[in-house]
Amino acid sequence: MKIRSFGIVLVSLFVSHMAFAACDGVDKLRGFLTPQQVHQMYESCAKLSNDDDSQVILARRYALGTDGVKKDLQQALYYYQLSADNGNAESQAQLAKLYMELDRTPATRKLLSNYTKSIVAPDYNSHGMNKRQFPEQRFKGELVHPYTLLLLASERAENKWYYPSKVRQAPGYVNSLLQSYPIDDAKKQKLMAEASAWKKRKLLEAAFYVLSESEYETFKQTLYPTSGKADQFQRNAALKAFRKRYDDYHKGQ
Repeated sequence: MKIRSFGIVLVSLFVSHMAFAACDGVDKLRGFLTPQQVHQMYESCAKLSNDDDSQVILARRYALGTDGVKKDLQQALYYYQLSADNGNAESQAQLAKLYMELDRTPATRKLLSNYTKSIVAPDYNSHGMNKRQFPEQRFKGELVHPYTLLLLASERAENKWYYPSKVRQAPGYVNSLLQSYPIDDAKKQKLMAEASAWKKRKLLEAAFYVLSESEYETFKQTLYPTSGKADQFQRNAALKAFRKRYDDYHKGQ
């Protein structure tokens, strides 16, 4: 009884002060908590702290119906989407596969439709850096096309340095899925542009939370001028300088 009471208090403190162990210590507390309390902590980390690991754990639990969790594909979609929006290559690939599987019958297509109508994004910034809200943050549970997700997952890991997620290496099956995906050239070009727009949004989001407001506006204008084309030399220099700022910021956290 004392252990269970301690667990209840611990969960309450954890939810109230989400900085606790940066959500890294949930597994170590299993001996003190009930499975429901552990699940609650994962949910708090996933929604309030945008913890990528917790999002993936929950997505797998709901997709498979494991660890005492009832199978719920809408919840699996939700948590995979949160993680995929962080740039997690595994989640992007798994979400693409799940979309393709659910798009095969009228009943499962309805599930996808219900998901987009019911989902509400949590109120956080992806990098957890400050209270400013990125003006272009648009995640509302919208469906990203499976081909776009596969393109994002397949991008070279070293080019994803500004993504919130650290899981940047795509699963081995992604390239074969891309090559065999039934899509015409016109649609492919449209979805490639969609993937580029997604990457632009994540880069600007990272800059928004690291740079001051004036620095951010200069950076944005250098990379994506409102008129004309960007100067490639200035663009590369701005990216190089920002990457150092980004790395230095995270080393200090």
